[in-house]
Amino acid sequence: MSYQLMARERRVRMKHFSPHPDCWRRSHVTAGAVVGLALLAVLGAVAAGPGTVWWDESVQRALLAIDGSGWHAVATTGNWVGETPVSYGILAGTGLFLLVRHRFLEAALIGGVTLVRSLNWPIKWVFDSPRPATNDLGTNDIASGLGYPSGHAMSSMLVGGALLIVVFRLSRSRRVRTVAVVIVTSLILATGFGRVVSQAHWPSDVAGGWLTGGALLGIVAIAMSVIDQRRLRDRTGEPGDFPAATLLANPFSSRAVRRSR
Repeated sequence: MSYQLMARERRVRMKHFSPHPDCWRRSHVTAGAVVGLALLAVLGAVAAGPGTVWWDESVQRALLAIDGSGWHAVATTGNWVGETPVSYGILAGTGLFLLVRHRFLEAALIGGVTLVRSLNWPIKWVFDSPRPATNDLGTNDIASGLGYPSGHAMSSMLVGGALLIVVFRLSRSRRVRTVAVVIVTSLILATGFGRVVSQAHWPSDVAGGWLTGGALLGIVAIAMSVIDQRRLRDRTGEPGDFPAATLLANPFSSRAVRRSR
């Protein structure tokens, strides 16, 4: 009996006992997305309306106390990275690059991230949480609109995470991957810091934005995994393997990067 037939029989025998190896990796990301959305809802329930989370003011004071000339540059950079035109510009440039390289699944991932990026305002309307008051009128002079969850923080997590998936898909170099993780993580943290010290958001708004971005990224990655498996199953009769979910669950995996074309 050939190796392929033996492997296929083994998959059939395991079908009713445990999922395909690619599915259990995807289940980790699914669980992470569900937990993220649950934490978003719980945190939002506390922050909804005029209320604040108990640690908002103390964390804000602590961050404002360290805000100096050097930290001001960090905050400015973080605020700039989270701007809507900047995030959409990064996504558009990345998507175009991937299309030119014929990396269509990665481009589809970027397209999905671009679509869910617009969900921040509907989510804000659900929680209806105001920004910190910066004047005697109880309104915010820094930014308009609602506060929870922070759109800048959500964008930094969503876009930064998508870029990391792309980097891990295109490069096997541990050095390149490590540098990418350090840069993206630094920018995500800088964005959160900038939103708090500028008093545009409470710390809970930033935490909610990170949770939203991470959960939405997981949902998009799972969708791409399912699409790729069905695409390759229709073409070859064998299940596919789009490792975006794997990379989210274990980003420093040494697995070889597979073709997505």
